[in-house]
Amino acid sequence: MPTEEVWLFDPSSDRFAAGPPLPAKRYQHGQASQRDGSIVVIAGGKCPDCSGPNTTFEIDTNTGHWTNAGDTGASLDEPTVLPVSESRAILIGGGNAGVATEDSQLHVFGEQGWKENASMNTARLEHRAALISDGRVLVAGGRDTAGTLLATAEIWDEVGNTWTDDPAVIVPMLHPRASHSLTGMQAGKVLAAGGFSTGGAATNTAEVLQIPVGVGLCNPDVCDPANSECVGDVCVLKPCSPTHADCNGLSFDGCETDICSITNCGACGNVCQFANASSACIVGACTLGACNAGFADCDGNFANGCETVGVCR
Repeated sequence: MPTEEVWLFDPSSDRFAAGPPLPAKRYQHGQASQRDGSIVVIAGGKCPDCSGPNTTFEIDTNTGHWTNAGDTGASLDEPTVLPVSESRAILIGGGNAGVATEDSQLHVFGEQGWKENASMNTARLEHRAALISDGRVLVAGGRDTAGTLLATAEIWDEVGNTWTDDPAVIVPMLHPRASHSLTGMQAGKVLAAGGFSTGGAATNTAEVLQIPVGVGLCNPDVCDPANSECVGDVCVLKPCSPTHADCNGLSFDGCETDICSITNCGACGNVCQFANASSACIVGACTLGACNAGFADCDGNFANGCETVGVCR
């Protein structure tokens, strides 16, 4: 059943907590967040309680306040929504009354409204999209109006506002798939995994799509000079400072992760956690904090935390 529930994950506690509910129940939608996570936009899908079928919402995660983000140009079920720069999100494809569309629209975070954008070459829904390491957008798979699964892929270039499915730039996937995952990696690689295959059966296949180096891979307009530089046709990340690292593999946002925190201490994903005690990250190393009430560190071994119940004897 449709729901307005929102759940927020806190990596410091490794727990989900209920967040501010959506203004209206919604499902089969897409969502995207600004890179710093301060704004999240919800668009597309079915919204039986909305004032109109194309209504979108946006939340300021600092205040927990939802606002109307304006109407999209059409009611789109199961589109993809993806952040494409520091300030904008793109909504791609989806179904309109069961008919697959090739539409795409742009939204500026924090503002109201959506702007019509260049259309894909192939209409599709239940497809997936991912950012390539140079900031362009790859769309792959999905199905057409007749229900035929697609293996085709295409790329959107923000600078020229163009879509291309030229085989010299992007070849189709090895397997048609829909409702799969699509994840951007380093050096123009994108991982496609799972989903539904021909015949409607779930699949465990996975494949890596490689955007050829030398075919516009490095675009100086999206290779942020503050964090990266174009070396030939490749956007190369500048060296990170000792306190930060590139944990998401995206060159255009640089060394985005603070590695002096307890969730990324000295390295990406290195979580400081001790039994029966608090923790701290000091100069890139996990350090045992204060023991919880009723426990003590009697053996001086940080690895097992505060291992003793009661006091040391």
